[in-house]
Amino acid sequence: MLAAVALYAPFALALEDQRRRPVLPTWRHGAGADAFTGDPPSRIGEVTGEAGVRNQL
Repeated sequence: MLAAVALYAPFALALEDQRRRPVLPTWRHGAGADAFTGDPPSRIGEVTGEAGVRNQL
């Protein structure tokens, strides 16, 4: 079971990253699902206050 998850997860996430939309189920929920499928302001969240983030020059 662990080997199946180890093979499925990277493949599903790589497809999702390449096509910029979910292709295979990754079972994200809560903040993880909102970060990927929400509107742009909700995807940014509180990152503007994190260390190392600055305004565009």
